[in-house]
Amino acid sequence: MKAGAILKAREERGLAIEKLEKIYSQAVISVTVNIPGGKKADRDYSWIGVLAFNEIIRQLPQEGIIYEKFRETCDGPEGIIVASGKAEELKRIAVDIEETHPLGRLFDIDISGFSRHNHGGKRACFICGGDANSCRRDGKHSIEDLMDRIDSMIGAWEASIVESAVESVMIAMKSEVDATPKPGLVDRDNNGAHTDMDHGTFIKSIRALKPYFREMAEVSVHCSASQHELFSELRLIGKRAEMAMLKATDGINTHKGQIFSLGLAVGAGCCLKRKGELSPESLSKMISSMAQGLSKTELKFKIESNTHGEKVFDTYGVTGIRGQAEKGFPAAFNVGLPAYEEAIAIGYDENRAMLKSLLAIMECLEDSNVYIRGGPYAATWVKKKSFELLEEDRVSEDEELRAIREFDSDMISKNISPGGAADMLALTVFAYQLTK
Repeated sequence: MKAGAILKAREERGLAIEKLEKIYSQAVISVTVNIPGGKKADRDYSWIGVLAFNEIIRQLPQEGIIYEKFRETCDGPEGIIVASGKAEELKRIAVDIEETHPLGRLFDIDISGFSRHNHGGKRACFICGGDANSCRRDGKHSIEDLMDRIDSMIGAWEASIVESAVESVMIAMKSEVDATPKPGLVDRDNNGAHTDMDHGTFIKSIRALKPYFREMAEVSVHCSASQHELFSELRLIGKRAEMAMLKATDGINTHKGQIFSLGLAVGAGCCLKRKGELSPESLSKMISSMAQGLSKTELKFKIESNTHGEKVFDTYGVTGIRGQAEKGFPAAFNVGLPAYEEAIAIGYDENRAMLKSLLAIMECLEDSNVYIRGGPYAATWVKKKSFELLEEDRVSEDEELRAIREFDSDMISKNISPGGAADMLALTVFAYQLTK
């Protein structure tokens, strides 16, 4: 029964390719996976087909893609693409992916009417490096040895994703606290509107949190559970991370918001990158999906209010970081990241780009930290002042920094700290680092 279903799936693929060739008069790209032992359709390996499909889609000129379809079959994952261009060029792209991607040896990307032999090469065996067809024909390697090698390749790919996520989150947190001058916030110049923490306190906290973000990344890159279940597991790790933060800082809350926002981003980012689906848009969308219902369960129907965020919601109806998470953190992805990328593109150094991004975030964000310290009047004033700083034309960088320092002094005198905006700035840098 299974053999018959597999054969039927292959026949259907062949017929679909022939039909598309006739309709579009173009070569057709077929994407499958190269997994032996009848394991192509296993959940532990079928995601590799998604990765291969996304990789070829990413490499093709988007305006040249005419048709695309992906499905799971009894013969494993299957993608079919029609793209404008010569078959020789499409095959060159396919072979380049197969030879350079860390898991490319597990991809099987064919161009109708154009074999790999036409391109001048044969696929190498991923155990001995010899001709793969000869090894397969002669039964040179056992299925067990082949699967061990495949599992090793997958493990290395997943480990690289974890390292990338951890590196990105450390860069983001360090860059956020280093950015200077930040109105009302701890930076390299002063402690902002805070009397209980300084730059060194943040560095201690960042060091203490690193292993917990690594744990979040490792859990996420291997996760086969639902997004809701992953979210719950990340929250549990986040609770332990908060305890480690408080221990490192003698009870001072430096990064609670970033543990939450960056924790969600690390989890979603690792899941998406494993399958080649990572982009700022997909990252924001998955975070939103993971966090749905959070405001309802933790703000509207809570038993009592203990945190600043809960109290701000009770008083002003501001959903704060939970509401931002449910929307996919638009303050970071729709405002902070475009502002940061634009600044980098026109030649700003990293510090100036971060300050521009921070002001853009402050201009739009309903920041619970601002509300708790100054109420709606302070929130309106912070937004208005941030907007003015962004709109004013200044002759030099020194003049720009001087205006921000004046804003910093005003924020300190009013005891206002836009901690929520700082969290979104760190998320902005993380997204830029992980997806660039």
